[in-house]
Amino acid sequence: MADYEDYEYLDENIEADIENIDPNKSLNLQAFEVFEEILISEVQERSCLWDHRLDIKMRGMNIIQKAWEEVGRFIVYL
Repeated sequence: MADYEDYEYLDENIEADIENIDPNKSLNLQAFEVFEEILISEVQERSCLWDHRLDIKMRGMNIIQKAWEEVGRFIVYL
């Protein structure tokens, strides 16, 4: 379990809103919008990346680096 997993997240059930994408937009733009939603969701799940109120022990450089690596690994599989 990662050090930052003890904290509450904004919304653990965030999912990409792929049902409300405009069908008149290009496939590339639609894919980018889905990617963007997923990226935002993944970052929100890791409060050490955005919450400056966390104790410094919970948002140190190693923890932040690990969190970004997790986000990166998830994004690669899209």
